[in-house]
Amino acid sequence: MYINLSKISKNLKYTLKNSEELVHKLKSIKLPKEFILFTADFNSLYTNMKPQKCINSVNQKLIKINDNSIDRPLIIKLLAVVLYRYDFQFDGKQFHQVNGIAMGVSFATSLANIYLDKFDHDINIKYENELKNYNRFVDDMKGIFIGNDLDFEKFKNYCNTILPELKLTFESSREQVNFLDLTIYRAWQTSENQPLLGYRYYLKPGNAPMSCHT
Repeated sequence: MYINLSKISKNLKYTLKNSEELVHKLKSIKLPKEFILFTADFNSLYTNMKPQKCINSVNQKLIKINDNSIDRPLIIKLLAVVLYRYDFQFDGKQFHQVNGIAMGVSFATSLANIYLDKFDHDINIKYENELKNYNRFVDDMKGIFIGNDLDFEKFKNYCNTILPELKLTFESSREQVNFLDLTIYRAWQTSENQPLLGYRYYLKPGNAPMSCHT
């Protein structure tokens, strides 16, 4: 299960593998003089994914890749067992999880990427002219919006209608945003007065590096 879902996840168009891949993508983009940098976070993604949508998303991907070495019916059955039959104990009481996937399941990240892939494609199709340099790392996404503040508000509202079970929290700026371990900021190529994207490494508050004193 882990190997097969990881194989699908690694080939998704908008999914980032790491910040190094992001840096490479930042270098190739051309921008107008006015744009909005934004990031967004899917709140509590793992615990709010709908089981049947998870199953349908994986099934559609498996049909699309049409790999005879993968036993699609078996994977779908096993996935259903994991999603529909997860029980846990807390404070001496027994609970049955009805939505999402348990944290720590080996293929949880791959499943989340597959679950959100249709969302990625939907917003890029509807906002083909306005949305640039869009990528997502599991439950965090970032992009560049070409438009005014009102259009950006409409974009945010649309994003929050695609998957009603999930809530997105946005942050935006015309100067800089923090994403993964990078601060992405507006820069200028002085010879052509052309805006570019620069980056520097960013350390989240509370993640100060540990040091050993001797």
